[in-house]
Amino acid sequence: MRRVVNSVAACGIVCCFVMYLYTYNVYKGIARPLLQNSRPIFSQRIVPDSSMEETGYHKYGCSSKIRHNKIDDILCMTPPKFLENYQNPCWNERNSSNGETSLKCLPYFHIIGAAKSGTTDLFARVTMHPSIVDVHGFLNKETIYWSWGRYGKCETFAQYCQKFRTFDQFVSLFKSDNISLVRNARKVQIPRSSNDRFKYYSKDTDTMTDESYHHTITGHADPMDLWGMYYWKYIPQNDATLSEPVYTTPHLIHHINPGLKLIVILREPAERTYSHYLFRRLGNSAREFHHHAVGNFTFLLNCVNSVGSMRACLFNESLLEHFKSFPIHGSFYSVLLKEWFSVFPREQFLIIRTEDYSSNMAFYLRKIFNFLQVDELKDKDLKKISKAPVRRKTKHKKEVGKMLPETKLFLHKIFQRYTEELAGMLHDKRFLWEENSNIL
Repeated sequence: MRRVVNSVAACGIVCCFVMYLYTYNVYKGIARPLLQNSRPIFSQRIVPDSSMEETGYHKYGCSSKIRHNKIDDILCMTPPKFLENYQNPCWNERNSSNGETSLKCLPYFHIIGAAKSGTTDLFARVTMHPSIVDVHGFLNKETIYWSWGRYGKCETFAQYCQKFRTFDQFVSLFKSDNISLVRNARKVQIPRSSNDRFKYYSKDTDTMTDESYHHTITGHADPMDLWGMYYWKYIPQNDATLSEPVYTTPHLIHHINPGLKLIVILREPAERTYSHYLFRRLGNSAREFHHHAVGNFTFLLNCVNSVGSMRACLFNESLLEHFKSFPIHGSFYSVLLKEWFSVFPREQFLIIRTEDYSSNMAFYLRKIFNFLQVDELKDKDLKKISKAPVRRKTKHKKEVGKMLPETKLFLHKIFQRYTEELAGMLHDKRFLWEENSNIL
C-alpha cells in the first residue's frame, strides 16, 4: 500500500512540474509578448523617487526602452554636484579628451516672463549690480534653450536657435570666468540650510574668507519659458498619444537645478497681448487687432469646450500654425504658473507686476536684490540704475494708438476667470488689475 501511495505522489510531483514548464513557456512565448505590446509607452516614463525631500533632487529610473532622438534626455541626466564655495550653482568638470578640469555654471536665477512685460528692461537693470553678470545670448539675456532651441524649434530669432541646441551648449552661455572672480573682499557666513532643496549648499559650513568664496551670480531672462510648453511630446518620458503632458519644462529645469530662483513679471493680460501683437508687427491698427483677437480667442475657447481643458489647448503643438499670427499663449497666467508651482517651492519665486515695477523701480530693484541675496546697494546707485533708458519699448504701439474699448471689454471677459484664479493663488488682489489697486 505504501508503494502505491509513493508512486501516486511521485506521479503528482512530475505532473505539477510538467504543468509549470508548460504554463511558463506559454506565458513567455505567447502571453508575455502580448502583454508587453498592449502596455502603453506612458507606463515606461520616468517616475520620481520619494527621496526628493532628503536630496533636493528627484531620482528618476530611466528605461532603456524609452525612445531616443537628438534631443537631450534631461530627466535621465545625473545632476551636477555644485561647489560649496560658490553662491552661484557651479561645478568642476573634467574633459574626457585631455583630462583638464574647467568650471561650469548654471543660472542662479531665471526671469520667466511674461513677454512684453518688461523682462528685457528688468534684466538689463538687474545685471547692473556689480555682483550679477549677464549671459552670452540674444540681447545678453536670452538663451532660447528650454522651450525652443533644445527641440530645434523657434518662433522668432531663428538664427539664435540654431546655435545652441544641446545642454552643453546651454551651459557654455554662462560666463564662468566672470563668476569665478572675487569681489568686495570681506568675511562672509555661508547661509545655513535645513532643507537642501532651497539652497545650493549640501551641508552647513563655517565662516569662510573671500579668498575661497565666490559671490558673483548669473541668470537669464527667457519669457517664452513661462508659456512655451507646446513641444512636450518631444520629452521622452511623456506619452505622445495623450492630449496633455505629465512632464513640462519646469520638471526638466528642476531636475538639473532645483535651487533656481525664479522671477516673474506680469502685465495686465489684455495690454500684454496687444503690445506683443504690435511688437511682432502682426497688424497695423487697433481695429485689425480687434478682428484677430475675436477670431483667435473664439477658436481657443471652442477648443476648450471641445476637450474640456485650457491646458490641453494651450499646450497643443498642432494648433501653433493657427495661432502663428496672434500671440495667444502668454496671458493665461494662472494656467501657466501652475506648471511651475507644481515643481518648485513657492519660496523660490518673486512675482511682481509690470505696472508696479514701472512706477517704483528703485523699490522693486531693491526687493529683487534682496531676493537674490546679493549686496545691498546705496540709494544713489539704485537711483542711477532706475534712471537708465527703458529697454525694448514697443514703438509701433505709439503709432497705432490705444486698444479699442470693445476689444478691452471682450478680452476682460476672456481673462477675468484666470486673473481671479491668479489673485487667489498669490493671495494678492493687485493681480486682478483693478483700477484702484495700490502698491503695498
